[in-house]
Amino acid sequence: MPNIKIERFWPDDIKKNVKELIKYLEQKDFNTAKDFLSNILSVLKDKKRDGKSRVSVCFIIDQLKGIDPFIDPMVDALIETLKDEQDAHVREFSVWALGQIVQENLNLELVKQTMPIFIGFCNDFSIHVKKFAEDIKERLDAYLEEKKNLDQKIQSMLSNLSKLIQERINEMKERAKELSKEALALDYRSAYERRTEIEEKIKKFKELNAEAEDEILALRDKYANEIPSIRGESKDLIQHWRDARGEKEVLIRRVHCILRIQGKIYKIILHIQNKEDGKIDINKLKEETEYSDQEIIEILKKLVNEEIIPNFMLETLEKELQMKLESKNNQK
Repeated sequence: MPNIKIERFWPDDIKKNVKELIKYLEQKDFNTAKDFLSNILSVLKDKKRDGKSRVSVCFIIDQLKGIDPFIDPMVDALIETLKDEQDAHVREFSVWALGQIVQENLNLELVKQTMPIFIGFCNDFSIHVKKFAEDIKERLDAYLEEKKNLDQKIQSMLSNLSKLIQERINEMKERAKELSKEALALDYRSAYERRTEIEEKIKKFKELNAEAEDEILALRDKYANEIPSIRGESKDLIQHWRDARGEKEVLIRRVHCILRIQGKIYKIILHIQNKEDGKIDINKLKEETEYSDQEIIEILKKLVNEEIIPNFMLETLEKELQMKLESKNNQK
């Protein structure tokens, strides 16, 4: 992950959003990080903001140019800004930032999308804008010429990367399937007693996914060292892996949530089994489970339906709660 330098002169809203973006990047939560990136890019697109703040966003973009999920929104924001930008400094650094992204992530689709923009700015009245555009166009022309001779090798590299990604996705799906099957088969008692064990397996599941991503990116980077355009050409393959990973990790988070609920229900069962007087201490249950009165009542109804606890205990508790509510209302 890039080490983004936060400058003292940035406005507070940019500083705040960059700090949040860094936090979620460190967690590799790209979806949430993109929300804060969107806030930052809105400053660039807002022509009512001062030029210094807008140019600052261009330097932030430069530091984020190697992060695959950020490329499309950053390119779109820069293209939108450049359509009718009147501020020469914003125009200059927007062209520069767009060039930085394209050169970092060379791929045919991105070059085709941006080349007309750079050609257009080769005739800009600003000497600096014109110079940036001409330099980038020259490099992209060289890339297109080189690509004619590299297509076969690139396809071979992409094929190898795709094969590795599919293997890791298949392995991840199998691990998710086995973990879900094991966790969801647990009864209340087993979920309570084996919670730590299953949580360790969930942690291991995520660690293996992170290792698989590191392996995939290492192969991508190895190829990119030889042919830099592989970084851009492989963008869709990397996103395919991340989409599959995100889907399975969401599934396992749901399983983890169910496991915690099952464990809390067993705490309620234990509480009832240990009550010789047959009275349920709802305050004690609320403390142990962090559930509300109504949530506990719903769980007790479920346990009655499953014939785990007798109905009279639930009825007694409901009457007590009703009396407390009526007493409270009378005091008002």
